[in-house]
This record gives sequence, C-alpha cells and structure tokens, in this order.
Amino acid sequence: MIMQKFLNKREQLMLYLAIGVMAFAAVFNLLLYPLLQRNDTLNREINLARSKLKNYSRLLSQKDYIMHRYNTFAPQLKLPQDNESGIVSSLSEIENLAKASRVHIIDIRPQSQKGGSALYIDVRAEANLESFLRFIYEIENSLSVLKIKKFQLNSRSGSTALEGIFIISQFSAAD
Repeated sequence: MIMQKFLNKREQLMLYLAIGVMAFAAVFNLLLYPLLQRNDTLNREINLARSKLKNYSRLLSQKDYIMHRYNTFAPQLKLPQDNESGIVSSLSEIENLAKASRVHIIDIRPQSQKGGSALYIDVRAEANLESFLRFIYEIENSLSVLKIKKFQLNSRSGSTALEGIFIISQFSAAD
C-alpha cells in the first residue's frame, strides 16, 4: 500500500493506535457518555421518588395518630357557626393580625361564596417587606386556620413601601 512506502512499521503502529484512540473517544463521547448521563439522572430521580415514598408511607402510618390529635384539638378551634358571624370574625382577625404586623390595610372584602363552604377574603394593603413577611407568617399560623391562596406584591415608585394584594381563605370543617 501507499502508506507502507512512506511509513515504517513503528510509525504505522503509532498511526493505527492514534486512529483507534480517536475512534474510541468519538464512540465514547457520542454514544456511551449520553447513556451514562441518562442513567445517572434516572438513578437520582428514582432515589428522590423512593425518599418521597418513604416519607409518604411514614405519614400514612401516622394517620390515626394525627386524626386523634385533630379530634382532640378541633373543639378548641373557633370555627364560625353561621355565615355572618364567620365573615365578621375572619375580617376582624385579619385586621388584628395586620395591625400587629404593622401592615396598613387599604381595602378588605369578602368574596361571594359560590356554593362552597370556604370563605375567601380579598385584601389590599401596603407596608414594607419585613412587615409583609411577618403578616404572611401570622396569617399562616393563626388559630382561625387562615391560609393565603394567592398574593402579589408590587413596588410603589419613589418609596420603599410595597402594595400587596392577597386572597385569603378560611378553613371550614367541610373542606
């Protein structure tokens, strides 16, 4: 062959080894490495799913204990008896939490209930970020079992105050 004329045996061996190493590197990078990466990703996802499953099974095994504790403390909750007093007590609770958190309420309105037993309240307020964080914490940990379903914070131009729009729901025994 032509290469035998220009290259001696040692140089031919080195050439074939170099071509072999380059071919192996190409096969490894184009075929094997993506498969190994995918395998590693799938293993991580499986381990994450296993840990979630273990956590869920632990919670499921504690279901009876949790329900017993709930039934112990449920009578102590001040769940509203009728609709009007429930709305008034929820509004006053939110106002008290806002006042304690130094949040200025601009507008507060109960939303109309469409056949559901959950009470939703729209709140527009303004405060600084720290006060809003304290307000959110107080709402989420209140004894009236209030939860923030949606919130939006907007900055006001030329001031450090933020305007917040919240939709707050109150837990009902039917939920």
